[in-house]
Amino acid sequence: MITHGTLATGPNDPVYDVSVDQWGEPHTVIGIPMVAELTLANDELLGLSTTHMTVVGNPGAGKWIFVLSAWSYFKRGSSGFTTDDSDPTLGYGNGYNPFNGNFKVAGQAEDAVTFFDLTATALQPPTELVDKAINVEAVGTLSGGVGCQLKVGVVYVVLDVP
Repeated sequence: MITHGTLATGPNDPVYDVSVDQWGEPHTVIGIPMVAELTLANDELLGLSTTHMTVVGNPGAGKWIFVLSAWSYFKRGSSGFTTDDSDPTLGYGNGYNPFNGNFKVAGQAEDAVTFFDLTATALQPPTELVDKAINVEAVGTLSGGVGCQLKVGVVYVVLDVP
């Protein structure tokens, strides 16, 4: 879903009015690669096993999100995470995770960039992909972590179901 703002920030942070166009309401853009970014604070990372965070919203009925690439930038705080089997990953809105990759945060002693592995784990049933958001989630619980942050980027295309 694309939502066009009515204000824009310019150089040195002045705010300018932006005219509303024919897409003043949220709408879905089909077939054009787009980038979505999400920054998760330390507390949000600690809660990912129970509360996922949406990176790309639901594309609408009869549409699905095809992920072209994904990456993350982990900024380690004063203390890192200690659980090595709970790194965040990408999944579709219902908790379905078809990818082999994860965003490395556990055990990181310094800031790190991760390029996400989009290799599919198997053939994907369309019912698990259609009309679903893309989320950052974790299968296990991270522990530790003080002042850490994870910025996730996703390049994607919204496609109509054939």
